[in-house]
Amino acid sequence: MDWMIYVDKLLNNLISFFNPSWQQVILVLGIYFLCRFRANISEILLRRRMKVELSQQGLSVEVGQVAPPNTIEDVQNKIEQISTPANPIKTIENSEELIKNYLSKQKLNEHGKIELLIKNLAEVSFYSRCQGVYNIIFGSQIHLLKWLNSMRSTGIDNVNVKNYFQQIAKQFPIPFDKWTFDNYINFLLQAQLVELKNDVFHITFFGVDFLMWLSRAGMSEVKAL
Repeated sequence: MDWMIYVDKLLNNLISFFNPSWQQVILVLGIYFLCRFRANISEILLRRRMKVELSQQGLSVEVGQVAPPNTIEDVQNKIEQISTPANPIKTIENSEELIKNYLSKQKLNEHGKIELLIKNLAEVSFYSRCQGVYNIIFGSQIHLLKWLNSMRSTGIDNVNVKNYFQQIAKQFPIPFDKWTFDNYINFLLQAQLVELKNDVFHITFFGVDFLMWLSRAGMSEVKAL
C-alpha cells in the first residue's frame, strides 16, 4: 500500500538524515506501529470490548466481556467469521488426511467410526470452549467459581455474591466504575458456568469441568480484574 511505503521512507529518512531524539523516534515508531497493526489492534479491542477514551482527566478504559459460543452451531459461525479473510485450506486438508489415516487403522465398522468421530468432536469442542472462556474471564470470576464449587451442595445466595462483587469493584475502581452486578454476573450465566435457582447461585457441571481443565492444563488463575 502507498501509505505504508510512505511511512517506511519517512522512518528511514528521519533516522538517516535528521538524527532525531529518542522521543521523536518513539513517536514515529508509535504511529508506524498503530498503522501497521491496526487490524490486529482492532480485533483485540473488539474481542475484549474495550472502550478507550482520552479526556482532560486522563486515559480511561472500559472493559467488557462477550460470552464464548456454547453450541456447535455457534462455534461453526465463529469459525466462518474468523477464517473468511484467510481460510487455512492447506492446514485443514492436512488434518483431514491425518484423520482419514487414523480411522483406516481402527478396526471399526462405519457406525463405530461415526461414534468415534462424535466422541472426538465433543472432546475438541469442550477444550475449545474452555480456552474461549479462559481468554476473557476475569481472575475474580475464577475465584468466585472456586468459591461456588466449594459450596456446591448449598450454593451461595444472591446477597453474598453481590457483596463479593462490591468488594471487587472497590479493589478495581477504575474499570468497574460503570459496571453493575448484572454486567459482572451475566458473563458467567451466559457462558453456562453458573446458574441461578431460587435466588441462589450454583456452579454448573461445565463450571466444575472448567475448573478441572484449568488445573490439568496448568492455566494460571492469576488474571486481570
